[in-house]
Formats: sequence, structure tokens, C-alpha cells
Amino acid sequence: MAADMQMQIAFVPTTTSTFLTSFGIHKTLQPTSVFKCEQPSVNVVRMSAGSRSVRPAANVARSYVTRDRTGIPVVNIDGFSRPPPPYWLFALIAAAIGWLLRRLVIARHLARVYKRVDLSRDIAEFYDARSAAWERVWGEHMHHGIYDKVDGKTLKGREAQVRTMSELLRFGGLLNEKLPPGARVLDVGCGIGGASRYLAEHFGEGCRVTGITLSPYQAKRATELNEERGLGGRVTNEVRNALKTGFPDDHFDVVWSLESGEHMENKQQFLQECARVLKPGGKMVMLAWCIRETSPPLRMAERFSIRRIMEEYCLPRVAPPSEYDTEMVRAGLRAVDLNDWTKRAAPFWGEVVRSALFRRSGWEVLLKYKWPLIRSALAMRHVIRGIKQGVFRIVAFSAHKPTDREAREERERTVACCSKSSLPRTR
Repeated sequence: MAADMQMQIAFVPTTTSTFLTSFGIHKTLQPTSVFKCEQPSVNVVRMSAGSRSVRPAANVARSYVTRDRTGIPVVNIDGFSRPPPPYWLFALIAAAIGWLLRRLVIARHLARVYKRVDLSRDIAEFYDARSAAWERVWGEHMHHGIYDKVDGKTLKGREAQVRTMSELLRFGGLLNEKLPPGARVLDVGCGIGGASRYLAEHFGEGCRVTGITLSPYQAKRATELNEERGLGGRVTNEVRNALKTGFPDDHFDVVWSLESGEHMENKQQFLQECARVLKPGGKMVMLAWCIRETSPPLRMAERFSIRRIMEEYCLPRVAPPSEYDTEMVRAGLRAVDLNDWTKRAAPFWGEVVRSALFRRSGWEVLLKYKWPLIRSALAMRHVIRGIKQGVFRIVAFSAHKPTDREAREERERTVACCSKSSLPRTR
């Protein structure tokens, strides 16, 4: 091999491989080992400790020995051998850039005004397009399940959904209550009538249940299922707007709302209408999607999760529990009680996702109904994230409408209280 294609590397043991050039100290060059490699005319000399001397020649490359993490000696040559790049730093920079870009995308999304031109039409079309698919996979009930343990076994699927209805009746004091003969129950947001039929069977022969929905498909399918179950004479399902039902005043003994209040743009009008059609002494029970109380204010990530839920599931606005509480009292309802069931209901969305991915019926409906259903399935991740963030809540409410006597006594107490607290007149 030609001399001009060889590179000499003087190598010394690591015990004497202290290179002090960076401190301005230069030692006499004492090569102890020479290696050859194919490089163009470069002399590389390793220095060992010795007496102070002059700097090495300009064309001599410096080398030094280090050890890797496993303890193996590694020869490093200035200009040729470099330490491995700091991949952790690149990963950190990439993560920071990704976080910043996500924040910008979220901020831009939240800056857009969210407004539905025709909310009632959007809700009707939403459920018209998805109710059949839901029934194919999950059956007649279109609401959260309560995943309690019963006899040492955690409820799942339809059992958990039935548990939700029985627990809501228990919470409202209606589980063991006998309604008077001819009692009427209003099911607001009835879906395909699953809860309507459950209530009719629970309260017995003397009870009549009316379910209302904005979806023509749901009302039609509910009527078909009522006939199949032999409940056609006791359960009716109609297309009506819950903000203006058209029913007479004081018409129903029980008003039942199972995950429909979140669809109402005007919560005050909705609850006033429920109170109007409820008989004095009647009870209202409701399960609603809520957000956490807004003190402290919602963070950007929380607002984004709720915004995406609203956009996909046709929700004009998601209210905190305190707003429902306040509006119930303003509507004339009393003994308002509420309870957060989020933890008990949280496994529901994971089970829905698994049913879409791992059941044959799930794949069949996704392929049949295509993008609208796939989009709704993808949006479930926002609900799951909202639950983990603590911003998305499932809350149960119960209240009753005072009897005429109770209302009169309340007015008298109010007048007496105001008279005692009034300031004395001044001359």
C-alpha cells in the first residue's frame, strides 16, 4: 500500500491518555503504538504524559481514548471520530414542536364560532342516520350503563344500562313507589323507546307512558317495538319538541329525561316546560351530560374536548350541574337533589369502542353506514379524554313539584320572612 494512503495513529494506554491541550499544557509526543488505516496522507499521533513541550505539527491529528457504556476502549480521532449525536435532545425538540403545533391547532379551532343554524333538524338527522346501527350492536337502550358490582360480578352491556334506569328510579324515590291508576309518565328524548317500555313494565298495567323525540325514524321504530312487546296500548312514541311539547298543564305524574337535557339549547325553557306539564306532587328525574363547575375556568385542553363532543353529538351547549339545579328551582321545582355518576358510568365508552372493533356486528354497521358512523366512533375518544380530564360528567337529578298546599305555605313563609327582614320606615 502506498505510503501516501496510510495513516499512522500513535496509541497509548488509557491510563496515560490525558490530553491537556484545552488547558494550554502540551506534552512531549511519545508514540507507543502505531496503527495503519486507509486514509489520504494524514499522520495521527497519540501523546502520552511526559515533559512539557511544543505543540504538535499542524498536519498531525490528535487522538484520545474513551470507554463506552460497556467499558470497551474506543479510539477517538479529532476530525474523524465524533461522539454519537444527542438523540434525546432531538426527541425533546421534536416533542416541543409537536406540543406547540397542537396548541396552535386547538387555539385556532376554539377561535371559530360554534353555532348550529337548525339544531332540531340536525338532531333529527343525527339520530335518523345512527339509531339503526346502534340497535344492531347494542339493542334498544341508547344511554350510559352503570357498571356496579352485583353479587361479586361487574355488570356489562345491557345489564349495566338497565341498572342505570333502576338506579335513577331509586335516586328519585320511585323504585318502590306505586303510581295511582291512570298515571302518566313522560319520557323526554325517548330514542327507540327502550326506557319507555321499561317504565311501563316497571309501573304496571295502570301506567301510560308517552315518549317524545325529534327523530321520525326513532318514533316509527319505537312504535314497531311497542307492538312486538305487546305494549302498543300503553306506550306511545311521538315526534315533538321538548321545548314546546303541546301537552296540557299538570298532565304527567312523572317526567323522565335520560340523557336528553344536553341537547337543549335553552336549559331554562326546557326545565320550565317539564315543570309546566308535571302535576303538583309529581316527580322529575333526569340524567344529563354536564361539564365540571367552571371555577377555576376550563383549561384549553378541557374546552377542546367538550367542543369536539358538542360538534359531533349535536349539543348546543353543555352546562355545569349547578345550572340545572338553579333552573329547576326557578321553574318551581323543589327538593332538588343531584349526584355525580361519572365514575360508575366511565367504563361505558371503552365497552362501546370494543364492541365496534371486536364484534362482527360492529364491523358490519361501520361498513354499511360508512363515514357518518365512523366519525361518531372516532369522536368517542374525546369523551374518554374528557372523563380522564375530569371535565365531562354524568350527573343524576331529582326534584318534585310542590302540591297546591305546599306552594301556598311556601308563599306565606316567603311573605313572613320578607316582612321580618324589612327595614323600619323613617319619618
